[in-house]
Amino acid sequence: MANTSEKTLLVGNGINRVFCDSDYSWGDLLKDLSKLGSFDSGNIDLSNPFKPLPLAFEEILRAKQNYYKESVQVLKRRAAEIFEKLPVRKAHKMIVMSAKYRNVLTTNYEYTLEKAYAEIRYPDKNYEDLCKNKISTNEEIHSLMRRYEFTDECLAVWHIHGEINHTKYLNAEKILPSNSILIGYNQYVSYLDTIYRYFFTEKKTKYTEYTSLQEKMTTCLADPSRLNIETWIDFFFFRDIDIIGLTLDFSEMHLWWILNRRFSLIKDSDIFSEETDKKASFTPTNTITYYYPKLSKNCLEEKCSDALNDVKQKAILNMLDVLGVITKAVKCKSYEDFYTQVLGHNALASINKGWKKWSQSLI
Repeated sequence: MANTSEKTLLVGNGINRVFCDSDYSWGDLLKDLSKLGSFDSGNIDLSNPFKPLPLAFEEILRAKQNYYKESVQVLKRRAAEIFEKLPVRKAHKMIVMSAKYRNVLTTNYEYTLEKAYAEIRYPDKNYEDLCKNKISTNEEIHSLMRRYEFTDECLAVWHIHGEINHTKYLNAEKILPSNSILIGYNQYVSYLDTIYRYFFTEKKTKYTEYTSLQEKMTTCLADPSRLNIETWIDFFFFRDIDIIGLTLDFSEMHLWWILNRRFSLIKDSDIFSEETDKKASFTPTNTITYYYPKLSKNCLEEKCSDALNDVKQKAILNMLDVLGVITKAVKCKSYEDFYTQVLGHNALASINKGWKKWSQSLI
């Protein structure tokens, strides 16, 4: 899909919070979920900033008065309903119009990026009709290969934390909408296990097939032109990545594990003991850059920011530095200014050039 000169973008929920007049945070999601159905949620503290979202989700499940599995399904459906209503905004259009990225990895469940791309390039068509893969993946729960690639091959959106409409999974015994949404601690742990196994083990079934990351590393050493990008994890080892709008909280254990694994290969100090790991040594040469806004002190948007307190932010930035990730503070007067600087003014110009044509859909 991608060649070695292309950059990849990893984006989080920050793009859905550029305009604070209709802000919706993960904390808001938890509060909504805690009010759903039959709960004894009087003792659940969702205001504590040190309580990780995956564990807070499990706490809500424990308060629900029916079976755990049924509760997960109910809460995921509700989460899908909430995120499905998020509108396409200027930030989404700046991302898909940026000339720098053809592959966008997102932790978001909804389809605002796909909709933004369709609205700009094909305003009379639905985004699903423009995708090469009408079904994003044959994975039922986890999301190594979950993506939508447009037929013009100019953009692919990878939903690395699942998606809200999972009724498209053809081979499920029971259709469970939003089954792939990654939100609870149990699913985070099982997802990490799936990622770990992918490093060393290929998968070949009737519906899903990929080679292991270890095999891809061997291929890249022999002939980089033969490398086939099959999962979003591959980008972390073979392509340059820019990260924006993503807090990278320490609860994102799978992302931190991948960054740690990558850095151990760079330093040739891999601590893994798998026999397959003793093959020819591969050293990642790609760069990963983490951009974060540094708003001016008089910025009105500071009051609606979900930025971490200084202590936690310094800890995250420090660990990123330790693991070989480039961290860049972007001085900006607003969040829109932040995205414009990182994505490139050409993205904003592309939108403004067609302002009259798309004025009804721009926010």
